Amino acid sequence: MVAKMCGGSRMFKTSKDDAECIGAKNIKLATKILKQRGIPVAAMDVGGVFGRIVEFDVKTGQMYIKTVSGDRKVI
Repeated sequence: MVAKMCGGSRMFKTSKDDAECIGAKNIKLATKILKQRGIPVAAMDVGGVFGRIVEFDVKTGQMYIKTVSGDRKVI
């Protein structure tokens, strides 16, 4: 089993420190839990200041990511 991570953006400017951002905290916690459970992260698209729309193909394991700006990525 492997994991793919997506999300954790800083959607709203709520503090001066990026480390206090809820998205950054979510990325850190998810990474920690996966490591504790011995699940490697095969790919990730995390952080930034933009929202994402994500589709996951369970047959191929591919994750299709589209940002609100229109950029597309497959991981």
